[in-house]
Amino acid sequence: MGKFRKVFRRLDDPRADNARHDLCEILFIALAAMLCGAEGPSDMARFGLSKELLLRGILRLEHGIPSHDTFSRVFRFLEPRAFENAFRRFMAAFAKFNRLDLTGVIAVDGKALRGAYERGRSATPLHMVNVFAAEARMALASAKAPGRNEARGAVEVLQMLCLKHCTVTTDALHCHRAFAKTVLERGADYVLALKQNQSKLHAAVARCFARAGRPQQRRATRTFHSRPPRMAACHRHAQCYSGHRQQLSWHRRGGPYYLAPASSCRPTGKPRPCSPTTS
Repeated sequence: MGKFRKVFRRLDDPRADNARHDLCEILFIALAAMLCGAEGPSDMARFGLSKELLLRGILRLEHGIPSHDTFSRVFRFLEPRAFENAFRRFMAAFAKFNRLDLTGVIAVDGKALRGAYERGRSATPLHMVNVFAAEARMALASAKAPGRNEARGAVEVLQMLCLKHCTVTTDALHCHRAFAKTVLERGADYVLALKQNQSKLHAAVARCFARAGRPQQRRATRTFHSRPPRMAACHRHAQCYSGHRQQLSWHRRGGPYYLAPASSCRPTGKPRPCSPTTS
């Protein structure tokens, strides 16, 4: 509890000075309840009452278990950004203490929350962008997409993270310069899906593959909803790509990676070596 309090003690308490329950104790009970499947303030209060004997071995609880109204007020009044920063520090300390490796593959994806909409606006539910560490099986960040713009939200949430020694993966929606630039600025590499709806970029990459010869690729078969598409991960070294630099104005470190249908990775024409060019 001492380390937990050390992380959250800098968080401002939004309640009045005569508040009875300690803020850190409220947050501790709420976290434990959420890890056990709680979904709201009422569940947090019920969890506290059912585990009161256990919690008293860790917490002081001078005024007993907080009510569901107390949990609700605290989380409604907490400043979201400050709480998010404090919780991120806690997760970093938790990962370090438990020797969790937060490097490796980092997946970025956006989802609309079912039923999370204002009355009369069912067509525009809340849209969230999530960042997930695949090897540690831990969510690193989750943020609301501004104006339901997932591409913009992904860039903003990545700017809050340290991604050194990570490889960021995502779908074709985020195959654009701003995303790639942000990933590199945070110290990571990227694997981006590329589809033919980005016709100019797709054509330029296809010409690059055709010029350089057969791409280095790994093939894998995986079934999605009873459909077995064949996918290939293709990599082209920066030396082979630099000839198209002015065309694409892309951001790279050691060469771009794309994930595309295997048919789009096949070179066309007679393969010939790529002549080196200087940056």
